[in-house]
Amino acid sequence: MNTVEAFEEELTTALSNDSSLNGFSDFLHFVGNSDHPKTVYKGIYAMYRLFSLSIRKRRLDLGSSGNSEVKAVGVWLREKLERFSLLLQGYLHDEDENLRNASLRIFFGLLKQLSDYDDLLTQLFKVIVQGLLLCPQSKRCSTASADRFLELDVRDTLVDDWLSKYADLRWYYFRASGALLLQQPVITSNPQVPKNALFIIEKLASTQLQITDISNRWLGDSAALPNHSKGSIPAGSDQPAEDDWRTFFDSQMDDEDEVGGEKANTRRVHAMTVHEQIRSVPAHKTMFTKCWLALLPCLSSLPVDDTREDLVKRALSVFHRGVMPYMTRPILLMDWVAGCVDFGGSVAVLALNALFSLMKDYNLDYPQFYTRLYALLDRDVLYLKHRSRFFRLTELCLQSTHLPATLLASFIKKLSRLSLSASPAAIVLIIPFTYNILKRHPALMVMIHRTGDSPDDPFDVTEQNPTQTNAIESSLWELYSHKIHYHTSVATMARIFEEVFTKPSYALEDFLDHTYMTLLETELKRKIKKEPAVVDQSLFLPQSLSPPEDITHSTWVLA
Repeated sequence: MNTVEAFEEELTTALSNDSSLNGFSDFLHFVGNSDHPKTVYKGIYAMYRLFSLSIRKRRLDLGSSGNSEVKAVGVWLREKLERFSLLLQGYLHDEDENLRNASLRIFFGLLKQLSDYDDLLTQLFKVIVQGLLLCPQSKRCSTASADRFLELDVRDTLVDDWLSKYADLRWYYFRASGALLLQQPVITSNPQVPKNALFIIEKLASTQLQITDISNRWLGDSAALPNHSKGSIPAGSDQPAEDDWRTFFDSQMDDEDEVGGEKANTRRVHAMTVHEQIRSVPAHKTMFTKCWLALLPCLSSLPVDDTREDLVKRALSVFHRGVMPYMTRPILLMDWVAGCVDFGGSVAVLALNALFSLMKDYNLDYPQFYTRLYALLDRDVLYLKHRSRFFRLTELCLQSTHLPATLLASFIKKLSRLSLSASPAAIVLIIPFTYNILKRHPALMVMIHRTGDSPDDPFDVTEQNPTQTNAIESSLWELYSHKIHYHTSVATMARIFEEVFTKPSYALEDFLDHTYMTLLETELKRKIKKEPAVVDQSLFLPQSLSPPEDITHSTWVLA
């Protein structure tokens, strides 16, 4: 009876004695057609040990051109290794969690074993990335599954145990996934690929990973083609022949950069071998940039629905901290980010945040920025999930004392108008926001001193250009009306405009996260300094009725 132990013993003996290895085919067939997860689990580990032994004994070598027998054995074993890798690829999406994670560990174990085989290394990493992004069906599943998204446990294990720790694995992943995302027919037939790719790369960005830290490598110094000629691409590379990304993204390396205590290689990235690129910070940035620029158009090409909007927001959320600082040329994000502004809502807020980072840190010229920011001022912005980020961005953008008073007046007037229908939590944010701008720009003080004798407000709420709304000729009567607001905190804050502007500016962070719940908790925890007035309860009863004897002398607190 064939068992995992019997197959492994037989093949181990065959490898040691240089005898027939035909049992590999039978063993692969046995494991691939087994339905029991424990048998498959034992089988893939046994197969991993057998291939590791084959690699150590150099049985996968193709030998010299004259040694046909060695070459035939090497080619045959390589075919079996490919079948085994495709088997593992399916198990990455298996219903059994232990089997999924075991397959991932075996994949990276094989990568380390194949460090001296540059073509097999590249081919195996391509299989791994296809398994992670395409999520092919496991052979143990009898029915096709509609869900082809990467499992959380596989994603977390991949990022936490491998990609976030080892620079060379990150480099290979960025290269292989970027090449796959550029294949439009594959993306069209597999719409889950962009989500799976973002699923991994956003997790990688959220770990506060330093892309420039390349000292720790999984494959070792012997990996990745030390024998290739200058500028060569390894055999079996997944780079399309017409792909000119290497020259397009190439950047001059800094002569002062040092990696691992050694002076950085000053050769241009596209002229390096793979071995040299793995040890080069600019090369890592190049692959990282290529991967992101391949992913973003795929997100935009998805059907217009809530899923696409959610994915775009997830991508934009990590741009300013986890993406831009590690790109070769962050300015290349401009077109995609600017297009996201047209989405409106939370997407537009996040896109403007990314645009502002590009303008501030990377000298992007975007003349329509304030017009697009002003267009986001509507009733919905006060109820968005990203409301706090929007007001942080707006306060930062309006800090400059060189901005025209007409533009600033439009922003505070529009917010003042919106406050009429806003929640108390939003109003207690708008009031200190307006106060800070008035204090920083004294030319706007006329808006709170104007008496408003004219019955018509000159402010044009429909005007899209913030410099042509006539807001500077209006007043902030909307904020004045909040002095009689039903909420005590709002009414108290609104009176700040009647006082002399000698108080320091408000720390806006103290007001950004207010909600109905936080305002309610504040009121419940408020200490009563003066007891409220009381009255005899009988005063509120009709004259013809006498109160019950037991409550005649009770008192009720006045509302």
